[in-house]
Amino acid sequence: MQRLCYGCVIDAPRDPFTVEFKWHKHVTIQGRDVHIQFDLIHGDACNMSEAELLEYVRPNEACFLVYHVTHRESFDLLDKPREVYTKRRRILRRQARSNTVFGMANRIDRWRGDWTVSMHEADEFAQSFRALFLQMFAMTGKGARF
Repeated sequence: MQRLCYGCVIDAPRDPFTVEFKWHKHVTIQGRDVHIQFDLIHGDACNMSEAELLEYVRPNEACFLVYHVTHRESFDLLDKPREVYTKRRRILRRQARSNTVFGMANRIDRWRGDWTVSMHEADEFAQSFRALFLQMFAMTGKGARF
């Protein structure tokens, strides 16, 4: 995140109970002004209602659901956002606009013997709600395929 946030404005979170970090930036992509926003939501987000999670989903073009390969709990927390995106996609089936969702395995540099979630399991999880599965080590960008 430090590489992405260099020279950017970081907002103080409006809701300190669910959002740990908020980052906004406007960039130009192919001549179009695009608003990029990162909301880092901590583990207590699994206690959020479906309506509260939808509040984060609605205005976004894409969502990254990131977990740490050696922490099973971080992967298990992704179940609720998956349910919300699955329901949202059923509702929006007739509409052209839909969010792109990425399931992202982080810390892939760790010794595979310590991994608690296999790549196969994570890939199946992503496919279960038509998310794109990515693997990377955020600190170095290793494995990033953007």
